[in-house]
Amino acid sequence: MIKILLAEDNMRIRNMIAHMLQYAGYEVLQAASLSEIDNFFNDQDPNRPHIDLLIIDKQFEGTDDGLNKIVELRQRGEVFPIILCTATEAQDASIRKSPANKHIAHIIEKPFVYQDFVNAVKSVLAP
Repeated sequence: MIKILLAEDNMRIRNMIAHMLQYAGYEVLQAASLSEIDNFFNDQDPNRPHIDLLIIDKQFEGTDDGLNKIVELRQRGEVFPIILCTATEAQDASIRKSPANKHIAHIIEKPFVYQDFVNAVKSVLAP
C-alpha cells in the first residue's frame, strides 16, 4: 500500500485530509509539527517507514517553515515526491523564490475540492 506522510499543524485540516486519502485507498502517516516530520526520517531506526509521498503545509505556526523543511529533506537525500499545500496562491513570490520550489511536484491551494486533491495525488504518484 502506498504510504503518504501528511504534515499539517492544523489538526482539523490534517484529520480531514487524512480521512480523504484513506478513503481513496492510501495509508496515511501524520505529523503535526516539523519535529514530528523528523521522527519519520531517523536513519538509526530499523523500523523507519518507507514514504512514497510527502504532503506538507507551507506554513507551520505562521512561518514558511514547510518550505525550509522541503530543502532540508532533499539535502538529507530524501527523494520522494512532494505536494505543497498553501493558503496563498500557488504563484506566490515566497514559493517561486524559495529553493524548495524546484523540489515541489505539485501545489494545492486551500481551500480545495476532494476530487481535485485526490487527482493531484494520483497524478504525482503515477509512474
